[in-house]
Amino acid sequence: MGSPYALSTFLRQTPKALLQRYSGTRSHDAADAFAAASALATVLWLLASLSPAWGQSRYAVGDLVDEFTLTARTTGKPVRLSDFTGSIVFLEWFAHWCPFCVAAAPQVDAGIVDHYRNRGGNPAGIPVVHIALNLQADTQSRDRTATTAFIQRYGFDPVLQDTQRVLARRFADGGQPSFAIIN
Repeated sequence: MGSPYALSTFLRQTPKALLQRYSGTRSHDAADAFAAASALATVLWLLASLSPAWGQSRYAVGDLVDEFTLTARTTGKPVRLSDFTGSIVFLEWFAHWCPFCVAAAPQVDAGIVDHYRNRGGNPAGIPVVHIALNLQADTQSRDRTATTAFIQRYGFDPVLQDTQRVLARRFADGGQPSFAIIN
């Protein structure tokens, strides 16, 4: 059980499979193995629970979205959801290296952003604001350069930093691109 692969394989086994695996050994060995696996799974669950969004539930359709503040990528200044009061807010989470984000970005731009911009908003005249949320930390120069190129290529503006996925976790299970509409 020295490698992470062996550990993950071990943790994916069901209790029945664990007991069958240890059926030829002393019964307390199987019980000890099961107890160890259960304890480790509990610790891993607790570590995952201690994320920045700990204690917050995921949004569902129809929920009121809490005020949030993220940092603008270009200026470093805080941007709040309330800064867009009176608009429909279309959120798009992306990462420059994600092939699905690359595929979705031009479609979102032409199909949603330009569509509502050219019509002066939705049919009721309410403006639709597209906010891109960067999931890639800019800790390395190559990531910052690639993210900047991605943003410029698709004309994302504004771009907010959600590199810790604090807001993303409230809206989606994971992966990118992810989209949400707040009206």
